[in-house]
Amino acid sequence: MRSLRARPFAVLALFTAIVMFTTLGGLATVGIWSTHPFGAGKGGAPSIVVDSRGQAHIFVPWGQLRYYTTAGGQWAEYVLPETDFVFHGSIAIDREDRLHVAYATAKVVDNRIVSNTSLRYATNRAGDWSFQTVDSEGFDPSLAAESIAVDSTGNARLSYSTATLEGSDYYLTRKYAARVGEVWKIDELELYPYAIWSHGGAVTGIGVDAQGRPHIVYAFDSFTMGYATNRTGSWEFALIPTIEGSSDLSAPIALDSMDRVHIAFFRDREVVHAVREGAGWRNETIEQTGGIGARSISLTIDRSDNVHIGFVNRDLAQVVYVTNSGGSWKSTIVDRGRDASYGTSWVSIAVGPDARPRMVYNLDSDRKYATTSVDSALLADFTVAAIPYLLGEAVVAVTAAAFVWRSSRKRRAPRPAEGQPES
Repeated sequence: MRSLRARPFAVLALFTAIVMFTTLGGLATVGIWSTHPFGAGKGGAPSIVVDSRGQAHIFVPWGQLRYYTTAGGQWAEYVLPETDFVFHGSIAIDREDRLHVAYATAKVVDNRIVSNTSLRYATNRAGDWSFQTVDSEGFDPSLAAESIAVDSTGNARLSYSTATLEGSDYYLTRKYAARVGEVWKIDELELYPYAIWSHGGAVTGIGVDAQGRPHIVYAFDSFTMGYATNRTGSWEFALIPTIEGSSDLSAPIALDSMDRVHIAFFRDREVVHAVREGAGWRNETIEQTGGIGARSISLTIDRSDNVHIGFVNRDLAQVVYVTNSGGSWKSTIVDRGRDASYGTSWVSIAVGPDARPRMVYNLDSDRKYATTSVDSALLADFTVAAIPYLLGEAVVAVTAAAFVWRSSRKRRAPRPAEGQPES
C-alpha cells in the first residue's frame, strides 16, 4: 500500500489505461458506428449481403460488374468478367455462403444502347463464377430494376420488369423467374398494364418463405405500391394502402421466422414499417424524416426477428439507421453529408450472425461501408470512431493528473523548522 501511495502517477496511469481499454471493449460490445470509404467514383447503387462468418460482400454495378468483400480479413476489390455495359443489379447469399447476382446489361457505343437489354445472372455456387442470360426480351435499363432472393435449396428467384414503348409512355410487364438446376422458369404476372413516367414504376423487391414461395413488392409509380405472391399455388395481387407520397425508388421486403412479410416505405415526411396480417397490412410510423421525403430505403431482419432499416434522408443529407431490436423503435444518424442529390444516393443494409447491422451507401458522391461490428478489416475505422469517447476520458485523466500533482507537491513541501514561523 505504501508503494502505491509513493507512486500516485503510476497508479493514475494504470487506472486510465484500464478505463480506456474497458471503454474500447464496451464500445465493441454495445456498438458504435464506424465508416469505411471504398470504390470512390466507381459504380452505381450498391447492394450488400453478409455471410455466416460476418464478412461483407458488396455488389456495385454500373459499367463494370464490381464486387468488394472483407472475406479475406482485408478489403478486396474484384471486377467480374462481363463484356457488356452493366446498369444495375442486386445480390443475394445462400446458406452455403455462395453469392447470387442479378443485373441488367446491354451493348453501349458512344453512350448509346445498340442492343437489346438482357437480364443476366452470375453465381459462384460451383466455386468459380458462372454467367447466364435469364431474359432478353428488351427493357429500358434506365426504367427497369431487378431484385433477387435465394430459396433454402440455393436456387435463385428473380423479380423484374420488361418494358415496351407505346407513343411517349412505357408499359411494363412484371415477371418472376425461378431457377431450377440450369433452367429458368419465367412467369408473367398479369397485372394491368401501367404507363409509367418515372423510375418508380419498375422498382421491385422479392423475398422467399420457408416453403420456397415468393413474395414480391413493387411500385406502380411514385404513389402506389403493390404486393404479389403465389403461396396458394396461383398468383394473388393486392395494392398496399395509404402510400400516397411514398418513395419512388425503393421497394424493400423481408420475411421473419414466422414467414410474415415486412416492408418499409416513405409516406410524406414519415418512414413507415408495415407487416402483412391476413389479407391486410399493419402500418406503423417509425421515424420522421423532417423534410419532403427521402431517396432510398432498405430493410432486413435478423435471426431474432428484429427489424433493421437504413435510409437516406435527402433533405438533411443524412444516412439514418432505425431498429426495434431493443423492444421499441430507435434511430441513429450514421453519417452526415453536404448533399444527397436525387439519383446518386442509395443505401443497402444487411445483418450478420452477430445481429449487427452493416450498411453500404452513396452520399456526397462518396461510397461508404458502415457497421457497428468490429473485425480485422475495420479495426482502424473502429478506433477512429472511438476517438471522441477516448478524448473525453483523456480530459478526465489530465484533470486527475493535475490534482494528483498538486497534492503530491503539497505532501513533499518541507515543513518549517521547530520554532520558525510558517511561510
